Amino acid sequence: MELENYADAVEAFRQTGNYEQSKTLLTYCQGMLLIQEANELEGKGYLYEMLGSLKNAESYFQLLSGIEYGESQKLLYYVQARQFEAKGLTQKAIDLYAELMGICDSDDRYLRLINGIVIQPVTTPSVIYNKLTHIAAQVYQETHTYDGPGSSYSKNDTIIFPDMFISIVGQSGEWYLVETTHDQYLIRLWVPKIRVLRKEPTEPYVFNSCVNGIIKNSTDIYYGPGQEYLITEKVLEPGTPVTVIGEDGMYSLIEFVNETNQLPMCGWVTSVNLTKK
Repeated sequence: MELENYADAVEAFRQTGNYEQSKTLLTYCQGMLLIQEANELEGKGYLYEMLGSLKNAESYFQLLSGIEYGESQKLLYYVQARQFEAKGLTQKAIDLYAELMGICDSDDRYLRLINGIVIQPVTTPSVIYNKLTHIAAQVYQETHTYDGPGSSYSKNDTIIFPDMFISIVGQSGEWYLVETTHDQYLIRLWVPKIRVLRKEPTEPYVFNSCVNGIIKNSTDIYYGPGQEYLITEKVLEPGTPVTVIGEDGMYSLIEFVNETNQLPMCGWVTSVNLTKK
């Protein structure tokens, strides 16, 4: 399928989501749109965010690979190869690119890697956490998210749904800048104020420098600093090394490495379950 603008295609197929073929095409276009997004982020040097887009694209192509739709299996391998490349696993990336000639820019990436031209491996997020007032909030109406405070800004692929818990970290006019999670990554997006119900404010303290720590008791990970936030599917076991990058009352904002894909992730845990070094 040749489409120049996958963003338009995604929106078009959403309108006809009752049909199986449309659902399949929507999934395909969402994956391709995320590849485009990853390319743009790579061009800007936002490699940590690029990894997030590639990981999200991987989930869409995994859905399609089960029904053997088009080149979805090769596209799945392609986004996996891109992640290997970004994490410095050069030989794994080369091996996959060698099998994917003609898929996206696999040819160029293969030649670049065998000639020793590599990107700086991603080890830490490019996002810097500042001291901001976090206001716990709950979504009460499904809404799209935007890159800036207004519908004139680009619309994101991320949709927030009723009953989701989020944090408000800024505002401009009739728009909130909110912090939420996407594939277990903390991201910030703009939404209309009318779609969000504010709760009581909390003020987290964020360290000027990171503090190393270790998990001492098996603990859940929360999307925000409190039990009113949803719990992620991830559980940290005793002995897991973490970096503490912020605090809010009895909760600590930590960064850790996901053992499954070796990507850095963020989340909130109760401070009593970790020890600072």
